[in-house]
Amino acid sequence: MSEIVRYTFILFLVNLVASSLLVGVNNLTSVRIEELKKISERESIKEVMSSSVGEFLEPVEEGGVLEYIRVYKDKDKRELSGYIFTAKQYGYSSVIETMVGMDKEGRILGIKILSHNETPGLGAKIAEKKFHEQFKDKTIGNLIVVKTKTKDKIEAITGATISSRAVTDSIKKEAQRILDVERKR
Repeated sequence: MSEIVRYTFILFLVNLVASSLLVGVNNLTSVRIEELKKISERESIKEVMSSSVGEFLEPVEEGGVLEYIRVYKDKDKRELSGYIFTAKQYGYSSVIETMVGMDKEGRILGIKILSHNETPGLGAKIAEKKFHEQFKDKTIGNLIVVKTKTKDKIEAITGATISSRAVTDSIKKEAQRILDVERKR
């Protein structure tokens, strides 16, 4: 019986030391991780919305949560030029999070996949520039995934139609929601 107590105590000590190390590492790195996340977010905003469209940003929050960002041409925020938002939808194997820049009429200016865990070599191709470029200058009415190449539609990635549709559908849904909210404003 005393041997069981001894092994239990040793196991307890090992877990205590490991847990303490994890807490320490987390405390040391969490601030830096947040800084890097903010830098990455600023870079993504530059990718999806060119400064020529507008560079004065106004976050729109609801209940302390960022819903989307209004983009203005002037610092007095009189001339609205577009929106930046994040769209999320479950793809083939994960939630796909996409940042989108859109003008005030609903024309897509750029997209960037922020996170996903889709299948490497197939669904992961949604993060490639070739896929992103298809969205540029499309209106939300033209965000339709097709399997064969057409000029005015989004071509699905071969073998990853579900992932392609998830990106497209999430952008279309969130863009329409934002335009509806803004029209009522």
